Amino acid sequence: MTGQKQIGLAKQNQENEFIKLFESKKLTYLEFIEKQDQLLANRSIINSTTVDIIYEALISRDNFNIIPGLGEGGIPADLEDDLVSIAEEVMKKEAMNLILSDKISLTRTLRDPRNPLCKTVTYDRYLPSASVIIIFTNEALSPLLRTVHSVLNRSPPQFLHEVILVDDFSDR
Repeated sequence: MTGQKQIGLAKQNQENEFIKLFESKKLTYLEFIEKQDQLLANRSIINSTTVDIIYEALISRDNFNIIPGLGEGGIPADLEDDLVSIAEEVMKKEAMNLILSDKISLTRTLRDPRNPLCKTVTYDRYLPSASVIIIFTNEALSPLLRTVHSVLNRSPPQFLHEVILVDDFSDR
């Protein structure tokens, strides 16, 4: 076997092993995030097909983790006792309760925060459209996606020209 084939085979074995660990859930969420950062930083180890598989699995897992009704209307929510210690570890890295955030729907409802007087104001139907620019650095995925969904779902379509996401030098 040539050196080139051995490298290709080793690379494929490493990718397959990573996918098996992830899909069998032997890799915790925090370990996955750390390992994903390492693998994606070194494109020679992982190919785009593997990245697609990982992201599809991550999306499926995220959808499975959502608890219907949790956080609806902006009502505070708590984690189950068995997840509190995991959440504390993730909070050290993310500076927010990402475990709880991942369990709340991306399209949750919120109470209308406007002053009652503002609710009676009528606006011209022919206002100019607007662009929304969301700038983020090292933002966790669920709060970022929840923000995007909020803009898309709560803005009158005739007034929303575009949504621009700007990654301001995230390093992970």
